Amino acid sequence: MYRIDSNIYHGRTKTYKLSAKSGVRIFLFILLWIPFITTPQALWVFIPLHQIIIAFSILLSFVIYGYKSTSIIRKHVDILAPILFSIFAYLVFWFIASFFTEFPVVTLHVLHSLVVRILYFIVLLSAFFFIFPLDNFWRYFSFYHVVVTFFSILLFILLGIGVNLPFTKFTLEDLTGAGFDSIPRYLNYYIGFVTTIFPFGNTRRLIRIMGYCDEGGTYAVFILPFLVYLESSKNTFRYKIWYINILRIGLLLSFSLGGWLSYILFMIIRIVSEKKKTKNILKMIGVISILVLISISLYIAFPQAKWIIDKYLFERALSSDQGSLNTEHGRIIANKESLRIFSEHPIIGTGPGQIRFEAEVDVSSFISILASNGIVGTLLFLFPWGIIFLLSLKMALRGNKVWFYVYVVHLTSLLHRGSLSGFLDFLIAASVVVAYIGKGQINLQDLSNKIYLRVNT
Repeated sequence: MYRIDSNIYHGRTKTYKLSAKSGVRIFLFILLWIPFITTPQALWVFIPLHQIIIAFSILLSFVIYGYKSTSIIRKHVDILAPILFSIFAYLVFWFIASFFTEFPVVTLHVLHSLVVRILYFIVLLSAFFFIFPLDNFWRYFSFYHVVVTFFSILLFILLGIGVNLPFTKFTLEDLTGAGFDSIPRYLNYYIGFVTTIFPFGNTRRLIRIMGYCDEGGTYAVFILPFLVYLESSKNTFRYKIWYINILRIGLLLSFSLGGWLSYILFMIIRIVSEKKKTKNILKMIGVISILVLISISLYIAFPQAKWIIDKYLFERALSSDQGSLNTEHGRIIANKESLRIFSEHPIIGTGPGQIRFEAEVDVSSFISILASNGIVGTLLFLFPWGIIFLLSLKMALRGNKVWFYVYVVHLTSLLHRGSLSGFLDFLIAASVVVAYIGKGQINLQDLSNKIYLRVNT
């Protein structure tokens, strides 16, 4: 809780509380569970009507605290106004353009969801400035991911050695109406979800670490920003190295090639941009060596699983002769489909959310953003994210590289799993903006003067 003391007139002293009163605990409870909300697969299973609950919870938080961001926006209008205005322009554009698409209702549904995330972004600005520091927020959520990852690793071990655990089989409801995932193929072991199970060696099974996400690649995208934050942040706390190593092992066992490449890119960027090059090179070699040893240990412990790992990780990327890319893989076909759709709708695309109605396969990549939005919509869509990238780059040039690393690594997920419209995306965006403005702190004396003048006029 912050208190503001003002004694600028007549020697009088007044104290104003910037923290909440009756709504603080409700607000904090809602806000602290947003990362859980960003894994909707868990909510599909555990909480019915979760979208309505999420929307009204964030709206309540916005009503209680969102107005506090007005002072921040006025104080930093040069930074926040372009971001918010460009997002508003995107919403207005697609509200009008949606009526010229094949399925206007679908695009309007996407816009409604985007509005909820914008409100969440504004609520986060208020929270980071007036309630708790940005770094504490990220440390708490890192702990959440560590706990989920720990239990997922435990699930991997138990199923690997043949321990039979109770589970339920379920399907993820397709809220877009496109008809995907209509067959129950997900296993809920309560300490984690499983979609990919390979039987081998009597009753043993090989799985992918995926937490409460729908598959390993999504899980890798979800934990990478927090892993990068923990590794690059100078803030220390007890068991930090354990947090980092658990998330590293979880990333390895996600068997996500995109996740691995993003993490390697992060380590390379550190080597290039930081002065302690030798130290970072040795750290990268050490981390990769340990993860390779773990992989070899898996081969030794489960020799019958070797062909499964090879097939799932490498044969999907390489052709049968191992000398070229596998152009028949689903991701490659998805990108081709996205390019085809974009060539047919180059100006405004199909409309947000509508590409899967025209594609022959499920598509999710950067090219799918272009196909959905067209040239005009994509420029409007990417403009605020470009501003935030420049903010992170400017911080990096000043010596604070943490948020540049986090943001760049998160953006690499666009290459294989494009979105930039989820809660996690806006959480990272708000974090970069607040870190740029002042690491969650504001000039309390300036703000106290303004409050004093407003109260006494």
